[in-house]
Amino acid sequence: MPGHHDAANEYTSLEDAVNATVYAKEFGLAGVMTWDINRDTDACKGYAPGEDNLYQTGMPDMTYLDCLSKCVNWDDDEDDCTC
Repeated sequence: MPGHHDAANEYTSLEDAVNATVYAKEFGLAGVMTWDINRDTDACKGYAPGEDNLYQTGMPDMTYLDCLSKCVNWDDDEDDCTC
């Protein structure tokens, strides 16, 4: 889940998501999944744009999804998968 989880002590950063995606690719796993992609936005439910909270990451729309897509389709000949 991008950003804050429903459990207050859990948070998935963009770096965490990239690391999980690279791991899945390196070990030949079938893919990666994300839950609650509607949180991958800078403004939701009337909260201020850019605010990081339970309902939004505060990053530009689709930051996590675009980054995961880039890493899944990353060419191993490139230096690394960065977003």
